Order: sequence, then structure tokens, then C-alpha cells
Amino acid sequence: MWEQSRNENGMTLIEVLASIVILSIAFLLLSNFLVRGLELSGKEDSKLVAMNLARQLAESWRSGNGDLKTAALPDDSLRDYASDKLTYPKLAALTDHLKNKEISFPDVEVNERIYQPKLSLSFLDKHNGGYRLDDQTMILITVRVTSPEGQQLAMLQTAVADPRTGGTTP
Repeated sequence: MWEQSRNENGMTLIEVLASIVILSIAFLLLSNFLVRGLELSGKEDSKLVAMNLARQLAESWRSGNGDLKTAALPDDSLRDYASDKLTYPKLAALTDHLKNKEISFPDVEVNERIYQPKLSLSFLDKHNGGYRLDDQTMILITVRVTSPEGQQLAMLQTAVADPRTGGTTP
């Protein structure tokens, strides 16, 4: 009689609970990979945007179109350089005046992230990296882009040459 009333066509409660637990563990492991992937993607995206901002700022300064009107300068006497196009002699005078201090630019917000661009100028001479150059013939432009927490997201260096000694004029 007992054998006739048993229904063995379905699943027992223990089998259902075991399958739910196994599926839950699999989803937890999969979600961990997805979260890490999204986090890594966000970091790489911010670094890519920072590098593009650094490239844009470095190229504008290398071409002589550097703008100091909105910059936070380390010295108020540097405002004299903010009005004109920065030709090589003016850029050399600014580099000499700054003495490796950084110029801070206004924060840039892209995709709800804030980037802080900074620029520094120095002369590339025989004491800087072993180059065989005359004094003040090349200016090294270094652009750093940081996060508000101070983490460096991008750094880019380029140089501009004195057109009187063979470089192109900015």
C-alpha cells in the first residue's frame, strides 16, 4: 500500500534546496568577477581621460598657445606672462622665473570624475639626463594629471626647442 502512494516523478525538498544553494554560490562567484571587471574598467577609463587631458595641455603649450589666464600661479608677478602668446623667449623667461614650481589649472570634470591638471617647466641642458645641449636651448614641459585624492593618473613630458638654434617656432 505504501508503495502505491509514493510519487517518485518529482524532486524532493532537499534536492530543491541543494540546487538553490549551488546556484547561489555560482552567482556569487560570477558577480565577484563582474564587479572586479567593472571596477578595473572604471580605473582604466579615468587613466585614459587623464592622459588625453595631459596630451591636450602639453600640445597647447608646445605650440605656444599656453594659457595662464585661468591658472593658479605660484607667484603673482607671473601674471605678466598671461596676456601674450608664449613665444620661446617668453617661455624661457617664464621657465627661469618658475624654477621647477608647478602651475595648477582649474579642475576638469569628465563623466562625473574630477581631474586636476598641473604643469611644470624646466630647461633641458647638459646637467639634465646627460644630453649634450647648450644652456636654455630646450624646455621640458611636464604635465601631471591627478585625482582630488592626490593619486597621479597621468604624466606626460614633451619638449620645445629654441627656434634660433634649429627648433621650430611655436
